[in-house]
Amino acid sequence: MSFKRASQLKLQQLLIGFLSIALLMSCALVADLKSAPNALADPGVTSDASWMPFIGEYKIWCTLATGGTGSCGNHHSTWGIDFELPFNHPVYSAGAGTVKQIFGGCGPATGSGYCNGGAGNWISVDHGDHWARYIHLAYVNATLNVGDWVEIGDPIGYAGCSGCTYSGTHLHYDETLPQSLPVSRINFGQIYACHGTTKVTYPNHLGTTNWQEVPYGTTIRNDGYECVDTSAPGDPSTPDSNQIDQDTPGFLPAGWIGAESGDRFGSVTDTGDFDGDGRMDLLVGVPDESVGATTAAGLVHVIYGSGGWSNNAGFYQDTSGWPEASESGDRFGSALTTGDFNNDGYDDMVVGAPYEDLGSSNQLVDAGIITVAYGSASGLTSPVNLHQYSPGVGTNSESGDLFGAALASGDINGDGYDDVIVGVPGEGISKRDRAGAVHVIYGSASGLTGVNSNLFHQDTRGVKSRAEVDDAFGEAVEVGDINGDGYDDVIVGVPGEGVGWGARAQSNAGAVHVIYGSASGASGTGSQWFYQNTPGWPGRAETNDRFGSSIAVSDIDGDGIGDLVVGVPGEKLGSHTEAGQVQVRYNPGGWSQTPESVQTLYQNVAGVQNKVETGDRFGAHLEMADVTGDGNVDLIVGVPGESIANQPNAGAVAIFTSVGGAITTAEDQLFYANQSVFTGDSEANAEFGTWFSIINGNLIIGSPGRTVSGLANAGAFYYLDL
Repeated sequence: MSFKRASQLKLQQLLIGFLSIALLMSCALVADLKSAPNALADPGVTSDASWMPFIGEYKIWCTLATGGTGSCGNHHSTWGIDFELPFNHPVYSAGAGTVKQIFGGCGPATGSGYCNGGAGNWISVDHGDHWARYIHLAYVNATLNVGDWVEIGDPIGYAGCSGCTYSGTHLHYDETLPQSLPVSRINFGQIYACHGTTKVTYPNHLGTTNWQEVPYGTTIRNDGYECVDTSAPGDPSTPDSNQIDQDTPGFLPAGWIGAESGDRFGSVTDTGDFDGDGRMDLLVGVPDESVGATTAAGLVHVIYGSGGWSNNAGFYQDTSGWPEASESGDRFGSALTTGDFNNDGYDDMVVGAPYEDLGSSNQLVDAGIITVAYGSASGLTSPVNLHQYSPGVGTNSESGDLFGAALASGDINGDGYDDVIVGVPGEGISKRDRAGAVHVIYGSASGLTGVNSNLFHQDTRGVKSRAEVDDAFGEAVEVGDINGDGYDDVIVGVPGEGVGWGARAQSNAGAVHVIYGSASGASGTGSQWFYQNTPGWPGRAETNDRFGSSIAVSDIDGDGIGDLVVGVPGEKLGSHTEAGQVQVRYNPGGWSQTPESVQTLYQNVAGVQNKVETGDRFGAHLEMADVTGDGNVDLIVGVPGESIANQPNAGAVAIFTSVGGAITTAEDQLFYANQSVFTGDSEANAEFGTWFSIINGNLIIGSPGRTVSGLANAGAFYYLDL
């Protein structure tokens, strides 16, 4: 996913977060309320307890309303508490129970109007003798449906200000009698929280037993749910699993075949809002999926955020209305990207099928195509194919081109339409096989058409170096504004690039090219390239480093200019081959030919968890996003070859936070399937961390080698709420 698309939601969060919250005005909630009885919920039973519905330290805006404190006055006109949570901060269930109501359809923040009676997006959970309600959410957890069972601490949604008439994001939490109309809210009592592993009770912890006596602006703390009594029974009909695979109950439509050996479900993922409902949707590629008896034809799952895992549309090339037919070895779904290519407000999807055969009698083996499907109120529609025979798309299709092996999107020419970058790493250039190329196909009111598209390779005027056999120019592509001029730029990985000459040549050392965008589109003029022998770049180009196998771009230091992150998964460290490393190129004050600052990360660096081992492939996949919710960009690194508990290639994911405008190793977190936050164990060749995406506060982690129901390489993905 491009830097632009991946950062879009976060930028919105930051902008809203900076708004003043001082102007507290009346915010009407669901109408037709009667006076609250002086009744108390019973939080003394774990399955019926009230626990703090957030993790962190945040202030109270308004407490119980009668004689309300501070600026709140009689804000609620009934019992309830407002917690001052940042925009999109996770909200958790205050107890175990059944989801009873979900109200959505509102914009996430102020300005969504008097939506849903002023309550905005909200959800209620039945805890037995009372219901709990979570109001003004930016988004309800897209995986939840009415009737689902939730435990204490399960994600409910994300804080916002939907339905509000003032600026300032918060969670309104209240408890009601078992639901009836008019709503009867109750004067609830204590709420539990964890201070470390010690259970405390609010408001008692503040020196009072009455929420009305808690002053406006008081800080409330909850460090998590480690002190919850985990012996309480859960919902026996709901498996306690954050592993999703094609055997997960309800995941596939009725009549579909589930997990099969060699599917490699979870090989690639991406996100976008394809139906415009304000909830992000998830794409999961299954490139080796068989369609009927057609092996490795490929499939893409589209999991819409409004209906949980069961709201899943699977598309393949024999789907009614979709172009082309499924053929063995097409590997439809090998690459994915999203963007609004026709600027209609709905995200669109592009799917790569790099092993598609073209020409009469399919004589052009593995030429490759991409399929574009456009978003709409009803989801993805109007699929069309593009390839190197399409009008306007430069050059011709040939055997082994692998058109669509890598994809990225962004607005290269600043016209408001997203554009797609298509990697063609097998393209022959000047009779040099597999030299590689990339296409820039521009968006328009008609979507992606190929008109005025650009073709770049290492023999293009202005592009550095020269095309050589097996360079694989375009095996990785990314998009981001790397010079701060307002136009997205094209970043191309060339992991097969040889560095050096003659006897000193290092094959597959790798390089990265930067091709700049402008009002007239991308151009080779002024382009730059970098490799490990570049002046100012640390490290040494060596055979099989494969520098540039993965790329990410994000503004880490907050200067408005994208910083470049390069994966070097083949890096040899000491005697350990393919140990891998990641290098971060910062651009303080602007982008220049000679790097001003490059940071190198690998598993023997102080603070980085685990140690260097052969075959780890640290840096095989990269993403940049704020997954920790602190307003700073985090670096997420895939380590699919990591050995866990003596299981080779079990895989892991490392998360590095940024502090003071730079990535730090001081808070490195390493996640793998053996940990208690995941279901199951790390297993050999599961390749956990091959790919990942961020959606609604969850990190989606692909594990395409996972064994499912005894079927090797069936594949799975995991979701981790950070």
